Amino acid sequence: LSLKKQTSKQGTHLYTVPAVGMRVTVRFSADKIYSGTINRVKAQRKRQQAAQVYYRITIQYDDGEVENTTYPDPDISLVPSPSLAKPANSSTPESVAGSSQTSASM
Repeated sequence: LSLKKQTSKQGTHLYTVPAVGMRVTVRFSADKIYSGTINRVKAQRKRQQAAQVYYRITIQYDDGEVENTTYPDPDISLVPSPSLAKPANSSTPESVAGSSQTSASM
């Protein structure tokens, strides 16, 4: 999953483009937050403001409920994937040194 930041037309607020498989948290009240996974995304444009894009998304909540809604929404937060926080080529110095010694001895 890739995270793309775009500027919305409501000022300088940045939001992330939702993608299928992305995790979300949704605030239903001050003390109730539910987690789920996006399983459908469709980009749409508002008729009066052709440049403004919003997304019709379907959320499968962890408790089994399903909701169709729009994003961006102040109550919906996209959760970045943990795999995006770590570089793909992160290897420890020990594993690099060990692999070069192994190939040199062959």
